[in-house]
Order: sequence, then C-alpha cells, then structure tokens
Amino acid sequence: MTLTAMHLNDDEMKISVRDQGIGMSPEDCNKVFDKYYRSSNPWSVAQRTRPWLYVARQIVELHHGKLSVASELGKGTEFTIQFGVQPARLKEATKA
Repeated sequence: MTLTAMHLNDDEMKISVRDQGIGMSPEDCNKVFDKYYRSSNPWSVAQRTRPWLYVARQIVELHHGKLSVASELGKGTEFTIQFGVQPARLKEATKA
C-alpha cells in the first residue's frame, strides 16, 4: 500500500492510499463496508478483511469523516478518508 495523496485546504483534509493488487469488482466496492459481506472471490480485499473495513468506516464516521473505495480489477484499489477540518466544523456548528 502506498500513500498516494494528502490534500488539505480550508474546509477539508483528504488522505488516499492505493495498492497495485488484484482490485475489486464493482459489486465488492459497493458492499465492502457492509458488516457481514463476504466476497465470492477468495482473493478479494472484501474476503480477507471481512469486518475490519466495516469497523474502519464506523470509526471514521464517528469522527465526522467519510471513508470510500475506488477499484478496478487487475489495477488495484484506492481507499480515501475525508474529514472536514476543525474550523469548518466549528463554523457549521455555529450555523445551527
């Protein structure tokens, strides 16, 4: 796995990591964060990490972030975590 991008601006921080592995099918990408999802492909990330991606997404969301995945079979997978930076969250909280 390689850190491929780290982006910070006034409103958002984004961190992406990518591998050069076998990738995942669109079906796996849509379900990889489901608590009990198990891919039919024995080599899939979804098969190997079962509940851990679900737990990771829960932790990120508890911190007001977003965890997403993009993948292409034969080309690898990229996971991205996005967080609103603190000043943006404070501004949003004061609007309510």
